[in-house]
Amino acid sequence: TRTVTVLNWGPCDEATEPDCRYRSGLQFFAARGLQQMVGGFYDYAPCEGCPKNATAAAEREFRFAHDISGIEGYSYTTWGSNNEDGQPHYEQMCDCARTLRRLHEEEEAAGKVYV
Repeated sequence: TRTVTVLNWGPCDEATEPDCRYRSGLQFFAARGLQQMVGGFYDYAPCEGCPKNATAAAEREFRFAHDISGIEGYSYTTWGSNNEDGQPHYEQMCDCARTLRRLHEEEEAAGKVYV
């Protein structure tokens, strides 16, 4: 038996970005019973003036994916080309992990579990 896990890169907000199909993509693969990883990047801001840090990115990604079944986890990705110094920044990885852990714990405490 093979297990397929889809790593969805993004995310973008379908409510504000007309060409975005991120959440639709998550729903598409969930409807087919596939496990998914949310592949975001934390040195990117989706809009002018939006926070460009791991905490803000993790909160956005969690919001886009929190009620979709089959989400197995999140990846931490940094693209050096998005940074002024052209180097990847890994120092925000712990902030990202803490934020996602907190959000999942809040959902579980509220009785919201998506399988």
